[in-house]
Amino acid sequence: MIKKTHTLTIHLIKSSFINESDIVNDGLDEKDIVGVGKLFHKSTFSPSPRWARLFSGYGIDEIFSPSSAASAVLLIRIRDRYFALTFGPAGRHLLQRGVAEERFGLVVTLNSVKEDSIRSIDTKTLESEGIQTRIQSSRPVASDNFGFDVEKDLVRSVAGESRDESFGKVLAGKDSLRASIKCNLEDVPSYLETFLDQFGKKDYVASFPWVDALHEISDPSKVDDLNSKLIDEINKESPEKMWLTVPEILDWADHGGFKYSQKKRDEQLLDDIHILSFKQYLNKDIVNLFDLENNSVYRFSQSNEYQQDHWRVYECIYFEYSIDSETYFLTGGKWYAVRNDLVQSVNGYYRSVPNETLGINFIDYNHSDENAYNNDLAIANGALCLDKKEVQIEGRSKFEFCDVYTKQRQMIHVKRYSGSAVLSHLFNQGYVSANLLFDFDSRKKINNILEQAFKISDLTKRPNDSSGEKYIVIFGVISKSNRDFDLPFFSKLTLMHVMKDLINLGFGVSLVKIKNSKV
Repeated sequence: MIKKTHTLTIHLIKSSFINESDIVNDGLDEKDIVGVGKLFHKSTFSPSPRWARLFSGYGIDEIFSPSSAASAVLLIRIRDRYFALTFGPAGRHLLQRGVAEERFGLVVTLNSVKEDSIRSIDTKTLESEGIQTRIQSSRPVASDNFGFDVEKDLVRSVAGESRDESFGKVLAGKDSLRASIKCNLEDVPSYLETFLDQFGKKDYVASFPWVDALHEISDPSKVDDLNSKLIDEINKESPEKMWLTVPEILDWADHGGFKYSQKKRDEQLLDDIHILSFKQYLNKDIVNLFDLENNSVYRFSQSNEYQQDHWRVYECIYFEYSIDSETYFLTGGKWYAVRNDLVQSVNGYYRSVPNETLGINFIDYNHSDENAYNNDLAIANGALCLDKKEVQIEGRSKFEFCDVYTKQRQMIHVKRYSGSAVLSHLFNQGYVSANLLFDFDSRKKINNILEQAFKISDLTKRPNDSSGEKYIVIFGVISKSNRDFDLPFFSKLTLMHVMKDLINLGFGVSLVKIKNSKV
């Protein structure tokens, strides 16, 4: 029989699932494929889908009637494990939730492709708004050429050219493996044997050591275990490494307050959100996962009585939990695992971050919004408030040079304590504005918004060189906490990269905690 090329989507089923009934959904028709496995499908297909050619000659043609929307799953047992090959647009939805191995396809792909033959990498940036990106190359290249940061970007999937041409030219892997193989159906089990061996190898660590640094947890059973740890911790008298924080960047200028109910008039608005205030709202000492997933934080406007935003309480929780060689983080409603050596490196750098006020009188925050605070901070220090004074650089979006600027060339950026996205935005904003000082046209535009006593004295000189003026970037974070000043892990990761780059560019740097004394 002439072998044709078939594109296969392959899932490895977890070893704990040994019964077919636990793997596929109920209510499916099934057909034994002698010598191969068992096909599960809806009752009829109409007309025969393209993928059905793989089953030609197995006496099941009557199942298929022409429809490109037809879907099925083929279970094949290899040694003591099941594989599931899914077909059609809904094929993977015929599998029960949580039965497939996480990162099976990613590991097999990295163990099977040439190191310098990567074609695309899908990443998710964890330090800001969770931006997802696909980076593609027009020709095979090494992963170093893709320009992603191995300490900041979570690698979700990889595609590259296979070392073994019998696997097809290109393999692509995430949780599932996608391979275009020239084969007949009876050949498939032997390929699955090889893929199972490839999944068990650690060869990829030598060529792609960054891939295990951090990853998102999508396995429902693992998420359930971690949520159980979350509930244990939240019900302690003094929870450790856990707090509530708004997961998005807010317009604090029009911020009236927070509540745990939608109605504004039935209770007092809160200036901030805390585990304790949430428990008080529930009127219970012991909370459960249902409480976190079915109650919300609501934000109300200052200018009117309308609700502006809302998030599930679960999405507002930041929590760290360490065990064995990994640390797990809950942020924005998702769990992530980070290798402990990276966690220790980031935390070690954070402990060394300068926190001097550098002569600035950082007054307490007891203001209606950040703009009001920045105005008073400037007055208290004989400085210039630049909050909301935007600079337009040709070819770029508008930006704020800083919130407060002193005659000693101290660029102060202020933000209320919040989630990773908000604080990472603060640090990146400071990095971008500092970098623009190296551009002559940008220096001229910045000078235009500065009062005479604060102007750059010589626009022709670049900052921080032997003849130029020395600048200092200070990040001020407004916090009510009486504990040691700590940040979410991914914000610390961003801060580490930003401060290292600023120091290399000659800037002085500091991170200051501003006391929030607002009742």
